Amino acid sequence: LIKHVKAQYNCSFVLVQGGSYPGALSAFFRSKYPEIIDASIATSAPVLAEVNMWQYMYQVALSISDVAGEWCNEEIRKGTEKLEVMMKSKDGVDKIDALFNTNPKLDVSKPLNVAEF
Repeated sequence: LIKHVKAQYNCSFVLVQGGSYPGALSAFFRSKYPEIIDASIATSAPVLAEVNMWQYMYQVALSISDVAGEWCNEEIRKGTEKLEVMMKSKDGVDKIDALFNTNPKLDVSKPLNVAEF
C-alpha cells in the first residue's frame, strides 16, 4: 500500500509515528522495512519487550474503569475466560473462527497464536 501511495502521489518521504505501544510498532516497522519507511517517531515507546508486562494491563484496566466503569472490566474478564475455555476444543475454536471471521483459521496448537489472539 505504501509503495502504491508513494508512486501515485509522487511522495519521496514516508514517516510513521506513534505513541506508547503504537510508537514501538512504528519503530519496529521502520527497522523491518527501511526501504519503504524513511523515518519513525516513537514517543513514549517501550523498547524492551516483556513477556508478561502486568503494569500495562493494570493501567489499561484502570483506564477502562475510569471511562466505562468497573462493570466493563468484569465483562472483559468474563469474555476472556470464555474464549480461553472455547480454545480448548475443536468445536470451540470453530465457533471462534465463525464469530471473529478469522483468516487464516485460528491454530491453537501454537501457544503464541493463543497468546496473541
